Order: sequence, then structure tokens, then C-alpha cells
Amino acid sequence: MSSPKLVSAHFWTATIGIVLYVVSMWSSGITQGLMWRAFTEEGTLKYPDFVETVTKLQPFFHTRLLGGTLYLLGILMMA
Repeated sequence: MSSPKLVSAHFWTATIGIVLYVVSMWSSGITQGLMWRAFTEEGTLKYPDFVETVTKLQPFFHTRLLGGTLYLLGILMMA
């Protein structure tokens, strides 16, 4: 190892990035699944349009982008 500080920076950057990525994907999947199963009092779907679920998931997509960017930065540090 030429630089222990760089190794530590790579490890923590990649770890935080992959954790953000995984948690955002898991949370968005749970959210989308629950939205697809939501019904009104009359028995119809509460969110009939697919676009409604996608717009609710935008914060998760931004978190996923941040996590993926951090992970890629960590891999570039390793290289």
C-alpha cells in the first residue's frame, strides 16, 4: 500500500456509497409495492397511474444517484 490514508478514504467512500444505494433501492421498492396495493374505501386502486408511484420515488432516485457516485469515486480511488 502506497498510502494508508487513500486506502481508508477508498474504503469509507465505497462503503457509504453502497449503503446509500442499497437502502434507497430497498426503501423505494417497499414504497412502490405498498402504493400498488393501496385501495380506497370503494375498493378501487388508490394510485391507478404508474406515473404517480414514479413521482413519489424521485427522492429515492436522487439518493441512489448520490450513492452510486460515491461508490464509483471509491472504485476510482482504488484504481
